[in-house]
Amino acid sequence: MSGYISWENFLFEIKNFQAASSSLRDGWELRVLKDEPQHTFLAKRVIKMIEQTPAHATTNIHEGSQEENVLASDASNRLVTFEYHVIYSISYSVPVLYFTAWRQDGTPLSLEEVWDQVPRCYQEQLKQQRWSILTQQQLPLIMVEYR
Repeated sequence: MSGYISWENFLFEIKNFQAASSSLRDGWELRVLKDEPQHTFLAKRVIKMIEQTPAHATTNIHEGSQEENVLASDASNRLVTFEYHVIYSISYSVPVLYFTAWRQDGTPLSLEEVWDQVPRCYQEQLKQQRWSILTQQQLPLIMVEYR
């Protein structure tokens, strides 16, 4: 088994993946930027509520009507949009998963908040190999910061 795939094989596989996704209705889309085949990739957007850790939770709850405002604000801060892209790396000849996450007001989650979303079963490994599992960089095709 080799450690890379050709561009043609990547294109073939993501088209098959998108077809399976379409039949499952799970939201992956095939996208092409600038009508150029070499800018073809998979994308998916998911909106979900996240659990806030105590370090990121709102702590100032005051009396009466202000409490309702804080709770509503806390709920909107927990509603997060995750956007995923699977792009072919020309340098390494492999697919790479990029993603970003932001709150309803458009503010991105911090890298620490993203790490908090990693499932518990991987948290120990994350503590020991934090930067080899998840890093921050620009999405190559559109030059926007992704993780």
